[in-house]
Amino acid sequence: MALTLNGSTNTIAGLAVGGIPDGTVDTDALAANAVTTAKIADEWSSSAVTIGGLRIAHGSFTLPDSSSSSSNTLGYHCVYFINHTESNAYSGFASAPMVTVEIDSGCHETRTGNVYTIGTTGFSCTAGSARTSCLHGKTVRWLAVGEAS
Repeated sequence: MALTLNGSTNTIAGLAVGGIPDGTVDTDALAANAVTTAKIADEWSSSAVTIGGLRIAHGSFTLPDSSSSSSNTLGYHCVYFINHTESNAYSGFASAPMVTVEIDSGCHETRTGNVYTIGTTGFSCTAGSARTSCLHGKTVRWLAVGEAS
């Protein structure tokens, strides 16, 4: 179907659902420096991005230099643990997102236990290990994915 411009209604007839065909817009058609690798990288390096209704947020925190001890090994060698809450870690979620955490420990027996009490702005998690040195002052990275508000 040919494209038809209708000036009286300010419409264009003949466009397929989804817009213009692939390959129609190239770098010559865009304003100079409108899309650059640096701009794309900067968007993804921010702490949150929303793409088509999906919100992705990420961040990190450092565990404190104190932990609790337990006589229960919880199925693996774990006698020290830290419960940590990240309040106001993220925003822009319609409901509680899926959250995952990972600890930069370097110790094979260190585990990030469970993530719990997940809300629209923060979460709580547990990290455990056989040695306090594998927990104290270690960086924990988190990722939250869910429906944007």
